[in-house]
Amino acid sequence: MIEVISCIALDHDLRLVALAGTVCILGAVAVIHLLSRCHVTKGPARIGWSLLTSIALGCAVWSTHFIAMLAYQASVPVAFDLTLTMWSLIGPMVAMVPIIYFGTGSQQKWAPIATGGLIGVSISTLHYVGMTAYRVDGIVEWRTGYIIASVLLAVIFGALAFRSTARHLNSKLNLIGIALFSGAVIGLHFTGMTAIRIIPLRLSETSMSPETFQAMAMATALGGLLVIVTGLVSYLIDTRTRTENYNQLLKMATTDELTGIPNRTAYLERLQHKLELCERHPTLQFAVIGLDMDRFKDINDAHGHSAGDLVLKTIAERIASDLAVMSSRRSSLSRPAANLRTSWHGLKPRPQQQSIIAAMI
Repeated sequence: MIEVISCIALDHDLRLVALAGTVCILGAVAVIHLLSRCHVTKGPARIGWSLLTSIALGCAVWSTHFIAMLAYQASVPVAFDLTLTMWSLIGPMVAMVPIIYFGTGSQQKWAPIATGGLIGVSISTLHYVGMTAYRVDGIVEWRTGYIIASVLLAVIFGALAFRSTARHLNSKLNLIGIALFSGAVIGLHFTGMTAIRIIPLRLSETSMSPETFQAMAMATALGGLLVIVTGLVSYLIDTRTRTENYNQLLKMATTDELTGIPNRTAYLERLQHKLELCERHPTLQFAVIGLDMDRFKDINDAHGHSAGDLVLKTIAERIASDLAVMSSRRSSLSRPAANLRTSWHGLKPRPQQQSIIAAMI
């Protein structure tokens, strides 16, 4: 642990380390939210969300890794193998799609842990393929113990992060999942970096300047953040659409189509709620007033159903308006059947209140 901290503090540009950490945390926020969407969707929709999650996850981890690599001060000329660098991003990202798709679709209790563990293996592959692409003028020695520790950190923290996500699907900001995923990525990288020792040879006199490293790091961060923000925006748009659709369906299910006031379903739910409220608080008073309109059938017969509907709508609007002014939220109007019902409850037993409301109606 001390060697890892020393590696970060002494062998890295701390400004770029802070940039890498920022990208990692923002990426973790996007990944955890997108992952929760994978859990609640089915069929082709889950394929799309799994693909989007894999892209966001791969870009977040790869950007963190590459920026942190640029932060490493090797004291020798450094270059990157472009082919291996690109494969370190594309290969693990492609592998993550089926892992996330099948893992989030399984109902087994162990599925989130297994999925997170496999993702930990994938991001470990990303890291060490990327390390293979890191060319230095020197001999690179690897310490096996730190390599094993770095992979175990990625697997364990990844499994815990995915487990936390599966348990808190309705959480607006799963801080535990975000922290665990960030820990998996950061722990993997810097423990892995502690594993290397470079013996300088100075075979080349050309080396990238610190300004070049910083420019590459900023460009990588910008590209990674664009992908991360795209994923978050997709999640937010989908969440808003789902909320609007749910509210619309709920309104249709609990509102009388003609009058726009609560229907039988909503009436029974409110009635049950107020009965339970009065049972818990004996000082509360509760009353239901039924309204029947005399000779309403004559209106339908003489002027047609459209006239009858207009009468019902007008009466409902007037009564609802008067109740709102008179007793605020303590009263409600509903249409459980062909007739109307109004209910009222108060904090103190005041029998005259129901009489006043009945007289007003």
